[in-house]
Amino acid sequence: MSQKQAVILGDRWFWAYDVSLGVFLKHLVEVAERRLEGRVEPWLGQAVGDWRTAAVVADVGLTLAVDWSPVQKRVVAELVDAACALVEKRGVFPAFEIRKWTILDGLHPSIRSADDVPAAPVVEVGRAIGALLTGRELTSPSEHEFIYGAGAP
Repeated sequence: MSQKQAVILGDRWFWAYDVSLGVFLKHLVEVAERRLEGRVEPWLGQAVGDWRTAAVVADVGLTLAVDWSPVQKRVVAELVDAACALVEKRGVFPAFEIRKWTILDGLHPSIRSADDVPAAPVVEVGRAIGALLTGRELTSPSEHEFIYGAGAP
C-alpha cells in the first residue's frame, strides 16, 4: 500500500502523504457539512461523499471536479481555507482521537504507526489543494520532493 495519494484537478496534480490528506479531508468534510445544513447544493453533497471516500480508502486519491463553475471552485477554496484554520488551531492530533473518527462506514483515516499527527503537514496539504483550485503555482514542500504533508523525515 502506497503512502502517497494523487490529488488531481484537470491536468494539474500533486502527491500527498495519505495520513495528512485523510486528516485534512476529515476537517474539510466537517466544514462543508456545516455549510450544507439547511441548503440544497447537490454538487457539494457529491463532493463531500468523494472526500469521505478519499479520506479513508487507501490508494483512491482525490480528484477534484473539473466541471465545477468558477463560483463552485471559489466556494470549495473558501471551505479549504476554513478547514486549514480549523486544523491550525489544534497543533497536533493524537492517534487515539483519529481512531475514533468515523468518516465513512465506520472507517477512519490511516495513521500508519504514528502516535500523533502534527497540524503543519496537514495544513500543507490543504494549502496545496487551495492552490490547485485557485490556479496558484505549486512549489516544492519542505525537503520532500512534491509530496505534500510528509512533514519532517
